[in-house]
Amino acid sequence: RWQEQWAKVVKDLRLPENAMPVEVNTVLERLEELFKRIDKITALDSRISGILRDGEEFEKDVAGVTALVAPDLAGLPVEQAVAELNRRLQDARKDSATLAELTNQQKEREETINKARSIIQDAELKLRELCREANCLHFDELEELEERSVKGQKITDDLSRIEKQLLDYSAGATLDTLIRETEEVSADLLPGQIAELVRQIEETESRRTELLENIGREKTRLAMMDGGAEAAEEAAKAQTILAEIREHAHRYIRLKLASTILNREIERYRSKNQDPLVRRSGELFAQLTLGSFVNLQPDFNEADEPILLGVRPSGERVGVQGMSDGTRDQLYLALRLASLEKYLEHNEPMPLVVDDILINFDDRRAEATLRILAELSRRTQVILFSHHIHLIELARSAALPFQKQDLTARIDSVER
Repeated sequence: RWQEQWAKVVKDLRLPENAMPVEVNTVLERLEELFKRIDKITALDSRISGILRDGEEFEKDVAGVTALVAPDLAGLPVEQAVAELNRRLQDARKDSATLAELTNQQKEREETINKARSIIQDAELKLRELCREANCLHFDELEELEERSVKGQKITDDLSRIEKQLLDYSAGATLDTLIRETEEVSADLLPGQIAELVRQIEETESRRTELLENIGREKTRLAMMDGGAEAAEEAAKAQTILAEIREHAHRYIRLKLASTILNREIERYRSKNQDPLVRRSGELFAQLTLGSFVNLQPDFNEADEPILLGVRPSGERVGVQGMSDGTRDQLYLALRLASLEKYLEHNEPMPLVVDDILINFDDRRAEATLRILAELSRRTQVILFSHHIHLIELARSAALPFQKQDLTARIDSVER
């Protein structure tokens, strides 16, 4: 029975009837393994189906996102579209961060600008108050007013110092008395009197030194004396000598002061009757500087060398070293033009050739210079070289006669 049942079971397994149990067990194990693989394949097929379904949904989602935010990527494969969208997302996040930073910076700049505007408003209020106190209309005038105030204060201090010095020289008298005394002195006799007084002062100084030495010796001797009549006589002589020294010193001070005033009067006389060439140069200089300077005045420096000083409308005298580059050019041009006019009075006309002399001039001073050259052109030929075309417009606006000659091509030819 067992063999029959065994043959039936073996037959269902498609094995021979005489198959051994070992073989049957092997077949069963293989079948069990096969069923497990079938189950695994079934699970994998289900997973693959889910993945494919998810892939389709993902493709639909990508297509929807692409159509919404990047229509230009509609024709690309999903993988490329996703990579590009991811890149654009990263760029957008960076741009968003940059935008936030720039927004913060903008807010900071706006706060800075607002603070600066507040400071400017406060400064403008202060400047308006200063303009009101200085009685001026524009802020630009404040600097000039400040300079004038400083100069005025300096002049006041100089006057106070000079008055104090004069009072020291006056030996206790008032300034009016001192002036009257100096007016009574003859200017022609002063040089000789001064020389004589200088000689006397030198002799007195030598005598004073000698007397001081004698006084020292006499004091030594007096200390050795017992206070008799001889000591009293020597003391009286010393007092007499001291009184003479004081008298000579006071006389020297008065004459020295008179000499100083006389020199100033001589300078004033020279200013009123200065050389015609300097006077004409001063007139031209006043025109060229538009009245910033009204005259030229000759003087002497510390080395007793002759120099020229520019005179302001206020009377202030300015040396060449105190002038700007443009003003120095105008001073030199005024001297040259005055010399040429003087030459033309007694000689044949000689052309005046100048090259870019207006390079340091502003438009108003350049126009004034052109007017002077136009006036000079009535007496002699004036040739002005320049590469500034606006000078022609200035001449035209001033209705000045001129002849334009373009030498550009000729100059280029010479340079080649």
